[in-house]
Amino acid sequence: MTRFAGGIDLSPPTLASAGGGSNYSAAAGVVDVNDALAAQRSKSPKYGDLSAYAMKTEADKFGAAMDASAKVTGAGITSLGNAKSGQMAAQAEIKAAETAAEAQKSSAMMGALGGIASAGLKLIPGLG
Repeated sequence: MTRFAGGIDLSPPTLASAGGGSNYSAAAGVVDVNDALAAQRSKSPKYGDLSAYAMKTEADKFGAAMDASAKVTGAGITSLGNAKSGQMAAQAEIKAAETAAEAQKSSAMMGALGGIASAGLKLIPGLG
């Protein structure tokens, strides 16, 4: 250790243990490294919050897609049911009209046969 007049010490500083540090920066009025790191971390992006928001957004989007799909499917099933119901009603009306026409035809045939039989019976002596 070399000493000069006036008390200036020019010996190199000794290395402290790995966890310890010197107090030189604090002595010079410089901000402590831990404070600088804390300041940087407080201003850094909050990746956990960003990730949580992204997951919520994706879940909302998926829910909206499922809801829209369910509504479209429901509307399609309702439309199909209405169309099938209309088709069945139309077929029932056609069948009823065919049955009525068949009954009217049979009635007309029976009436004609009755008229012929009645006319024929008048021609037979003793019956008419």
